Amino acid sequence: MTDLKPCQCTNLNSVTTESNYGKHKVKCYFCGMNTDWCDTLEDAVISWNSRPREEQLQAAINDLSTQLNTFHQQVTELRDELRLTRNMNTRLRERFNDLVDQQE
Repeated sequence: MTDLKPCQCTNLNSVTTESNYGKHKVKCYFCGMNTDWCDTLEDAVISWNSRPREEQLQAAINDLSTQLNTFHQQVTELRDELRLTRNMNTRLRERFNDLVDQQE
C-alpha cells in the first residue's frame, strides 16, 4: 500500500485509516480532516494523497471570483437594459393612448 502523506492542515503524520461496514477513509486524528468513505482502502489512500493543494484551491477560488464578477456585470447590464425597455414601453403606451384619444 502507498504511504500516507502528512495532513495538509497540520503537516503532521497524524494520519490514520478507519474502516466501517466495508467502507474506508483516511483521517488526521489531530485536526479531523478526512476523506469521504471509499469502497477500498486503496481508494481512500489515493483520495487522501491526491487532495488539491492550497495553491490549486486558491486558483479555483480566483477563477470563481472572476466568473462571479462577470456574472454581476452581466446582471447589471441586463437590469439597465430592462429599465430602458420598460421606459420605452411606457412612452409607446402613452403615445398609443394619445393616438386613440385623437381618433375618438
